[in-house]
Amino acid sequence: MWRIALGIVVIAACSQPSRSPHGGDGKGPAASPDAGAPSPDAAPPTAPVTEAECHRLIDHILGIVSSKTYDDLPPEERDGARQDAHDALAAQFLTTCLSLDRPGFECMMNAPDRAAVETCGE
Repeated sequence: MWRIALGIVVIAACSQPSRSPHGGDGKGPAASPDAGAPSPDAAPPTAPVTEAECHRLIDHILGIVSSKTYDDLPPEERDGARQDAHDALAAQFLTTCLSLDRPGFECMMNAPDRAAVETCGE
């Protein structure tokens, strides 16, 4: 049951990858309609979020939302429970994570708690 609850928490917090917390449509920086062609010295677009980064984000979010859950388990069961939770969440969230924009991803990675993660999609 706790796996389902964790999945719901994370998906609810992160399910809007097309909305950047920094404006625009989440597919790049917001630009005015008359912005025209980019200047020759413009910075290259940000790199897409990688699968390895998504697995680190999943671990970070699980650490935020479930640290007390693991404390209630016997020590010999904690690693297996963490791996099971990671695998279950990755199955549900990996595709969504890979579509996050870089600022949204960084916001979630730097979030110290659940409330902060939830503000990353606003």
